Amino acid sequence: MNKFSFEIKDIFGENYCRKNFIAPAREEGNSLVFYSIHIDDILKYNLEQKLQREVILEESSKEKILEELDKIYKDEKKDFLLEDINSNYEDLLVKGDEEKEDSPAVRLLDYILRESIEKNASDIHIEPRFEKIVVRIRIDGALNKLIELPKKIYPHLVTRIKILSGLDISEKRLPQDGRFSFTFSGEKIDIRVATTPTGNAEKIVLRILDIQRISYTPEGIGLLNDNYEKVMSLISQPSGLILICGPTSSGADSIMMTDTIN
Repeated sequence: MNKFSFEIKDIFGENYCRKNFIAPAREEGNSLVFYSIHIDDILKYNLEQKLQREVILEESSKEKILEELDKIYKDEKKDFLLEDINSNYEDLLVKGDEEKEDSPAVRLLDYILRESIEKNASDIHIEPRFEKIVVRIRIDGALNKLIELPKKIYPHLVTRIKILSGLDISEKRLPQDGRFSFTFSGEKIDIRVATTPTGNAEKIVLRILDIQRISYTPEGIGLLNDNYEKVMSLISQPSGLILICGPTSSGADSIMMTDTIN
């Protein structure tokens, strides 16, 4: 984060920036440049009055602005989001709120997806517990806790995911599978969805499929040293059969797509 962004963070709260879809970009001479979803003279005037500097609004996409704000307010984002959910819980009870772009359920899912992709996670496990919801992400095969949520938000989060992936929001007794696309850093990423009924509520697993992020080399898939030599020795045999199998996200497909092996 540059000095300009750091100073702006202390002047404007995250809520103001997200509400107006603005993010600090850079300094140009004596002027301050902000990314903005549209050029608004009133917004420009208000910023200049607050900062006592000339402000230039540079039109940018909503996705880019949100990504910049995520970087600036990263440490505060989770606390802000949970506080917003708790303070606006009555709004969550409004039917159809899961489809509004500024609703807590939408912003919560957006946060979970962005944090997971940024951390290079392969899967997101959203698990209902007795008194809370635990979100864990799989990184290099190990599950790590990302966030704990109040249980009251869960039905709305589930509904939001089902709406995006084209699942039946009324079906809670049977497993369902679906998919949707999510835009991150200008790239569309495929998200596979699987719901499973449990004793508490439906458990949801989101699998992140970012083909461009995967490096199909032995080093890229973690096939190193002795293991690599063993595999190469086996495939160099004149005859035989090698079975590559394992649970979801174990890397079987990645091994088959590796240039050296394939």
